[in-house]
Amino acid sequence: MPVKEKTRVEYCDALRAISIIAVIMIHVISSFRELYVVNNHFNYILFTTLRSLTSFAVPMFFMLTGIFLIKSKKQYSYIYFVKKLLKKFILPLLIVSIIYYLYDCITSISVSFSIKEFIINLYSNNIKYHLWYMYSIILIYFLIPFIRLGIKGFKQEELKKLISVLFLLTSIPATINQFLMYFGLKTLDAISYPIFFSSINYLLFGYYLYKYNIKKETKKIFYVLGIISPILMSILDGVLIRGYCWEPFFRPETIFPFFMAGALLILFKENYNKFHISRKTKNFLYFASSNSLYIYLLHVLVLEISRKVLYHFVTPSNLIQNILMCLSLFILTCIITFVLIYILNKFIYRFIKRGEKNEKNIISCTVL
Repeated sequence: MPVKEKTRVEYCDALRAISIIAVIMIHVISSFRELYVVNNHFNYILFTTLRSLTSFAVPMFFMLTGIFLIKSKKQYSYIYFVKKLLKKFILPLLIVSIIYYLYDCITSISVSFSIKEFIINLYSNNIKYHLWYMYSIILIYFLIPFIRLGIKGFKQEELKKLISVLFLLTSIPATINQFLMYFGLKTLDAISYPIFFSSINYLLFGYYLYKYNIKKETKKIFYVLGIISPILMSILDGVLIRGYCWEPFFRPETIFPFFMAGALLILFKENYNKFHISRKTKNFLYFASSNSLYIYLLHVLVLEISRKVLYHFVTPSNLIQNILMCLSLFILTCIITFVLIYILNKFIYRFIKRGEKNEKNIISCTVL
């Protein structure tokens, strides 16, 4: 049974805000996991457990994208859609790529400035590790008008079957392949579809969970799988350790993040209004949600600079100190990134308003 449309979906704001904070935590934790991957298995598992709890984040972004892009009733030409894509994603990607490349040229002796090298790194997705998401979402945006057109004609059962088939063709083989790669065996390339199809499936899955009421038994299954998934991820990552962080089961295309993201979306959809969240908290969640893309793009730069500054004054030498350093780095990165985005918003808003004022003056002069 379809759910009634709303102009504003507050639980989606909350999920997007939580997800962007979780992404920051993922990138903060990664260096601490690498620190212990060889020397101390227990400490490695501890940080890995924290990492597993954030694995819903990237899948959730894809699912929320599916909700708002597929459900939209507005009709745009494909040219308009491409223009919007250029403005919202491609231009910001180009700008931050230049920033990160210049930063690496300044701070790393192994990187020297070269326009040719920059262009190669840009089209090969080799500027910064977290920008892979931008390349994926840009590809998806090119297809959204066609996906929306096809999905709108699907009934609930048909859409559920499509999601199930894509899950069987992407997430299941991707998970099995992690085991096969660990044991040096041939992967299931013949029956495995590209990771791109897994991202598409997240869009459909998010839209499905938003649009339709889920049966009570199905909710329970997802809740159980959502709780079990991070536990299994931590155990499997610890057992199948390779001497470096290869994160076999944290990948969005595997089954565990799928179950976690699904369970969390169902939980918030069904219970968000029962949480009694204050107005100030809702305002913060809305700010984080509406600026999540720019927070995502800039937080790694803030993280790397913050890490260098903190490690200049303090060098952790044991587990407790590393936990405190991890927490400090996370808080500092969040605060600086959010404040920076807030200031940029104010600056851009004033710039737009000034442009509108100048435009009105020009029109007035023309009329006179």
